[in-house]
Amino acid sequence: MNAHELLAQLQGLGVELTADEGRLRVSAARGRLDEDLKHAIGEHKTELLALLAQRRAPGAGPAAGVAHDGPLPLSPFQERLWILQQLEPDSTTYLIADHLARAPGRER
Repeated sequence: MNAHELLAQLQGLGVELTADEGRLRVSAARGRLDEDLKHAIGEHKTELLALLAQRRAPGAGPAAGVAHDGPLPLSPFQERLWILQQLEPDSTTYLIADHLARAPGRER
């Protein structure tokens, strides 16, 4: 596995990598990183730091795009709204919760 693949895998697991003054910082939920991933991070530390610096640099190139050759996947929130609309096509109930949450004087 190379550094690009490792970074993609870590991001897919919800692991956040940041570079701080030449140090690689890893933030992950408990149990998210197994020993193999920890070893791979240590093995590719230099390459990961370079990738993070490249991504942070202004004008580092175009952002990675998504292929638009078909329908894009819905976000989890969009899926929930779609299900609500399928169950009750004429209802706007999902708007009420948002309206109440924004009501004046309502504490969050």
